[in-house]
Amino acid sequence: MICKANMLNNTLPFTITTMNFALCEKDFVTYPSLDTQLKAKLSELLSVPDRSISLSPGSTLLIKSFLHELSRTHKSCLMLKGAYELPRKIMKHFGIKQKFVDPMLFNSFNFDDASFDIFWIDTPNNPTGYSVPPSSLVKVLAKLPQEVVKLVDLASLDFRYEISSQHIQQMISSSSNVVIFKTFSKAFGLAGSPIGYAICSNDIVERVNNCLLPFSLPNSSVRAALEVLEKGAKKARLLMDSETEYLAGQIESLGFSVQTTDSNFILVNFGNKLKNIGLSLAEHNIFIMPLSKYGITDKARITIRNRKENDYFLSSLKCILQNL
Repeated sequence: MICKANMLNNTLPFTITTMNFALCEKDFVTYPSLDTQLKAKLSELLSVPDRSISLSPGSTLLIKSFLHELSRTHKSCLMLKGAYELPRKIMKHFGIKQKFVDPMLFNSFNFDDASFDIFWIDTPNNPTGYSVPPSSLVKVLAKLPQEVVKLVDLASLDFRYEISSQHIQQMISSSSNVVIFKTFSKAFGLAGSPIGYAICSNDIVERVNNCLLPFSLPNSSVRAALEVLEKGAKKARLLMDSETEYLAGQIESLGFSVQTTDSNFILVNFGNKLKNIGLSLAEHNIFIMPLSKYGITDKARITIRNRKENDYFLSSLKCILQNL
């Protein structure tokens, strides 16, 4: 079945032109590896030493490898309720127990009262959209015991913000054992050429590097990442902001409430029509994500796509509503 409007896929469609240019116009079939160039560019943009940056073929592989390493010495993780499903599954697989705190109590939570040796947070959260501002996150990391390993997944933050180098510096210097995970697969649109990276405090960077595979990234992927960093990210962010406003406004005009997020998706309250709308959209080759498995029974996550896909989704939704 061909998907005509991929409102389920959590990636960005606005960097394709930039990426294609990088692959067609640049000479990347060469040695040595371009990894050092990407590290240098990230070091420049984030104002952190390049030795604090670890590159990997995708952030998922990096997270899995590091959690495997941690599971040898660390046994309990504190995270927000509704945390991203992937790390929860990985931790369960490696025998790391999970403890949860309500996001509404997060800012007032007494971390000294909980027994844990890993802290995980993904912000903005996928798929609930819950977000902790970078300035607040810096304060939380500073509160945590020094010996706790702090894992911060910022994979979706680049959809809305060009996170400042100041915030990154504050996070990795606010406490020891801080690892920030980021990726080019989502906001930079390189899901087919996965590149993930970690930004680490000095005391833990060697342990992260020991988890990396002993080979470099494909030069084609690195070249695309360099090109997107140079030209594509800011324009893509503006296009997504515009499409978010358009799609949310059109859905609200149909009588549904819409919650925008700091990521690349909106949450739409379809009420008791959600199941029928989801099934009907699938018949139009459109796929959305109901949030029932997260305890939210009336809302669906809808990813922001380009104007053609967004218009196809809207016209199909209008047609479906006429027949409900």
